[in-house]
Amino acid sequence: MSIKDAPRCGPVVWMQASTGFLLLDAELLPCEASPAVADGFADLLRQWMEGGLQALGDEALAFAARQARDEGRTTHLRDWRPPGRAERFDLAVGPIGDLPGRAVLLEFWPLPAFALGAGADELKVLLHELRNPLAGLRGAAQLLARMTLAPEARELAELVIGEADRMAELLQSRTRPARALRAHNPHELLERLCVLLSAEAPGVRVERDYDPSLPAGLADGEALFAALLNLGRNAIAAGARLIVLRSRAEAGRVLAGRRHRLVLRIDVEDDGEGIPPELGERIFEPMVSGRPGGSGLGLAVVRETVCAHGGEIGFRSKPGATCFSLLLPWEAKPDG
Repeated sequence: MSIKDAPRCGPVVWMQASTGFLLLDAELLPCEASPAVADGFADLLRQWMEGGLQALGDEALAFAARQARDEGRTTHLRDWRPPGRAERFDLAVGPIGDLPGRAVLLEFWPLPAFALGAGADELKVLLHELRNPLAGLRGAAQLLARMTLAPEARELAELVIGEADRMAELLQSRTRPARALRAHNPHELLERLCVLLSAEAPGVRVERDYDPSLPAGLADGEALFAALLNLGRNAIAAGARLIVLRSRAEAGRVLAGRRHRLVLRIDVEDDGEGIPPELGERIFEPMVSGRPGGSGLGLAVVRETVCAHGGEIGFRSKPGATCFSLLLPWEAKPDG
């Protein structure tokens, strides 16, 4: 069978859709494709049809397709990159029909250009320019710490110094390869978050709800802490008076099409004004913000961090009750 044997598109509605569609038959081979997929993935589809799904070497996609066909489950692969391609997509893999051996439909949502690294040169310039005022901020905090101050004021000055160092490290990380994962106690990260949020917003109560059985796990601790801090600050900006930091262990959870022995769930819950319903999942897209004056970048970076860990992020929200949940594969610290 060649790619020419597969119809380029199915129903007329596919021609008008903003997303790409690919229909797989019961053998998980491409049989119908919308124009964007047929034209943009011609080489990939040809390889797929000649060697089967296994020829792509994408275990997560293969697992999701088999689940859709055999069990009728729909899987969302966040930040999915086609084998050998630079583009990234959110990909939904779901069943068509009600019986085992059913057809499978793939739906592609291209990620915005920002997520693909567009404007990298401009970003590097911006990061360089930010280092100078950050160094000045750190120097001023150091001077304050050396003065004869009340212990509480000195403690806050030291906190500013620590956060300035963390920001400098994060700025540096955006222009170099990803850091190696290290073992982290999730509750140490959450305790650090609790201290910082309490210092920034003394009128906000921060409550802890931890699962003490959670072991240390491998993660990029600074990137993960930055993501959690972003969620906490968003809650404060939304008028929260109460923030709950919750940790839970989930066994045998499937993330991005792969089953993990242990998954860490971190909830950041608040009683703020909530997210406008019309934004929905678009809240994670760059330049989309739920409040006036918001940059719309924070949650996009949070999502990028979670996806880089092989995890997923979701939320539920209504006025007075908003909860962001991070689900992360939590590989235990190696012995020795």
